[in-house]
Amino acid sequence: MLAMTLIEPPAWAHPFHRLVDKAFGDDDLSLILAKRDAILAVVHQAVQSYIDDPSLTCDTEAQGFPARDRLTGEYYLGAEHYRVNDEPWFARVGRQREYRFSFEARCLELVWHENQQGQDYLGLEVHFDWLPDEGTFRFDGDVDSEAI
Repeated sequence: MLAMTLIEPPAWAHPFHRLVDKAFGDDDLSLILAKRDAILAVVHQAVQSYIDDPSLTCDTEAQGFPARDRLTGEYYLGAEHYRVNDEPWFARVGRQREYRFSFEARCLELVWHENQQGQDYLGLEVHFDWLPDEGTFRFDGDVDSEAI
């Protein structure tokens, strides 16, 4: 098992960015940011669980992507996204506006060539629901992956 560790973004990394939908609201964003430590604990567990899951990752590159033998065991946060899903038909079917946010974890690749410098290998976007009436968040295991 590869133990994952959250690090500060490397000097070569793309700058961190936070995208906030105008409909999200400053008050809700402030409440979420106040819970950042708890959210980061969930993000960390989601990253670790993803890497440990043999149905989602491979042991070696020869077996497929993503391969644990290509990872350093370190990741950093590259972005946060805060958005609102609110369609005109929601009210007609009794559905409420949905507040969602996500954190993008960028997992580092082992240096495998003498001229290679550090680089990202695997991106994991960990998705959350924000429940504004309760002032809390929910994680249902929703993680998207991508090669980066």
